[in-house]
Amino acid sequence: MDRMSDSLIDGKRTRSIWMVFAAAAMPMALAAIDMTAASAALPTIGQEFQSPEYAPFVVISYLVAATISAPAYGRLADMHGRRNVLLSALGVFIIGSFLCGFSTNLYELVACRFLQGMGGGGLMALAHALIGEVLSPRQRGYYQGYLSGIVVAANAIGPVIGGLFSGLWGWRSIFTVSAIIGVAALCIVLLIPRRPPAAAREPFDFFGLLLFSLTVATSFWLVDMIKNVTSSSYASCMAVAALTAFLVVLLTHHERRVKAPLFPVPLLMKPVVWRSNAMGSCHGAALVSLTAFYPLYLQENFAVTPLESGMLLLPLTAGIGIGALVTGNLVSRSGKTAIYPAIALAMASCILLLMSMMQSVVSPNVLSTLLAVVACLMGSVMGVVQILVQHAAGKAHLGVASASVSLFRNIGASLGTALIGTLIVLIAGLWQMPAASVAPNAVASHVGGEIFALVAVFTSTGSLLAASLMKRVPKQI
Repeated sequence: MDRMSDSLIDGKRTRSIWMVFAAAAMPMALAAIDMTAASAALPTIGQEFQSPEYAPFVVISYLVAATISAPAYGRLADMHGRRNVLLSALGVFIIGSFLCGFSTNLYELVACRFLQGMGGGGLMALAHALIGEVLSPRQRGYYQGYLSGIVVAANAIGPVIGGLFSGLWGWRSIFTVSAIIGVAALCIVLLIPRRPPAAAREPFDFFGLLLFSLTVATSFWLVDMIKNVTSSSYASCMAVAALTAFLVVLLTHHERRVKAPLFPVPLLMKPVVWRSNAMGSCHGAALVSLTAFYPLYLQENFAVTPLESGMLLLPLTAGIGIGALVTGNLVSRSGKTAIYPAIALAMASCILLLMSMMQSVVSPNVLSTLLAVVACLMGSVMGVVQILVQHAAGKAHLGVASASVSLFRNIGASLGTALIGTLIVLIAGLWQMPAASVAPNAVASHVGGEIFALVAVFTSTGSLLAASLMKRVPKQI
């Protein structure tokens, strides 16, 4: 009888966990698909509104809003409950999606995408916090791996969905369908039982959010300037860099003094937290640099079509998901964490250095195969980062901790692409190419080896950070 009761209890708990997992996974997949689908529709949007040069702001506005709102959602979730705040984020996302579908000009669309991003910023961070709320650190590895796999798959099919919907029903259908799926996700989240907030309610840090918003805005501005820096714009670039540094110092000073900070500085300065987040930044820098540069490199160096370069990028996408799933299962079975990215990123660095030396004498298929192995090894990172940061933060700060992981990964991605852009400009100068031709595809055939080597620097730095964590975290969680 006791065994039967225990079996029933275990069955109910398993169903409850999978319900929470579904409630976490669906918003994450929705945000990932919407982002990449909208990017695929940019040419169509630019043509309709006769402003192709401003079409990228449709994506930029979403990114800025999502970056700003993620830490705010994390703090609110700790004070008011993750389920309630996730419902609010979904509500904002759904409203923004519907409004995007009814935009009559590009300015309205950019504004509505900003509103959509204000909701989307909470979907990723709160999903990880929701999983961390109901599972032990060791159990999280298994489900974090699945979450990573779902996001990777969503990123992969997003452009396909965007292109298909744009061609069949117009770009507005992308946002309409996102809103409908958002309503379905909201209904699933409503089925999750309510849990009491993990932290006491405190006044929200609105001034800290304002300072952070200004810091994000100047950071995006700085990154854009770095990508296109010239001798004439160097002084302006340095001025914006100084302004950004001043805002960071001011934000840090304010967060140390306020009672309920948006960014708890003592938590973020814990060795395990800042080293894990730095490892996440290195992962973001490496992955986004590869996905942004590699298709251009293939098109320029091997004369492949955009469609073929996209197909050759699929192994990278698949490899990340496979690596995340494998690492998640290993963490759940062994309880070990940092050792996996430490070894995997060291191996990835060696392969990238090999690619930097042999990229001019091998075929695209061989390079893509090697890149798939690199991606599989890089898939070991983000799930482990989430587990370590959440474990160090404790249940009272799961929301803030999860949001910090997303924030630092985005910072790494921005810095990585900025460094790639700077490297392209420097190589163009060495080759004495005319200013008009200083574009990624114009110098791709000259910088392949250098960029693979730069990405190897990112991954090797991540490996060293992971190795340093092995002495600071329990051998088993």
